[in-house]
Amino acid sequence: MWSKYSMLRTTLLINDNVDIKYAKVIALLIRQGNGYKPMKAKIFCRNDLNRLLSEAPDDYYLQMKVALIIGLAGTCRCDELIKLTLHDIQDNGDILVVKIPDSKTKMQITFVITNETINGTSVHGIYRKYVSLRSAKTEHTRFFVNYIKGKCTIQVIGKNTIAKIPYKIAKYLELPDAEGYTGHSFRRTSASLLVDAGGDLLSLKRHGGWRSTNVAEGYLGESIVKKSKVSNQITCGMLSSKVSGEHQMNSTNIDKYRFQR
Repeated sequence: MWSKYSMLRTTLLINDNVDIKYAKVIALLIRQGNGYKPMKAKIFCRNDLNRLLSEAPDDYYLQMKVALIIGLAGTCRCDELIKLTLHDIQDNGDILVVKIPDSKTKMQITFVITNETINGTSVHGIYRKYVSLRSAKTEHTRFFVNYIKGKCTIQVIGKNTIAKIPYKIAKYLELPDAEGYTGHSFRRTSASLLVDAGGDLLSLKRHGGWRSTNVAEGYLGESIVKKSKVSNQITCGMLSSKVSGEHQMNSTNIDKYRFQR
């Protein structure tokens, strides 16, 4: 109902200069929406990603590995991965510098991919292998091209193919509810890994390009690692208060004993 109301309001405002922002309508939509929980794309854990990069055969999963590496490093959306070109990625040897010239927020995004080694598998090695398989007959500069049985074709891949990659990865890893891994999973996984590693709200907003604090705080609230740290702080605080109280009581008893003596 919210989406239909929003589309109707925007259409009337643009075409007829009529604004239907009525308080009673909004109040009704709020009441109708009580208890509604939107479906969110599922998140990969670090161990799952390491398994894919180090164990999955390149004959079928090489392109997916490259999309995963770039998508996680830059919290990329599907559209951003599709529009990525060869000129947007600069291989400087020890680092890969990636630029997203046209993001959803109309801002250029630049991020770096370091050369991590996962169970003997080099992240840069995966990228360079995919680039080396690019056909010399390819006339366009789009980075992601169709990949079949260890070979790249000249045909570009579309949004549906990119959006299906998280699902195919989940199927390979035999994760439950593989259908829940959508094109937004890379972005959510990247933000969650940053938060779990100790990233604060400011670094999270810069990393994901979020202007809304509420959106970024949602990732902080969903982090199990953050919740565990808070729980430990509360528990340690309770224990320290208990020890301090017992110490104070013992001191009081000793003083009382001395007074009686």
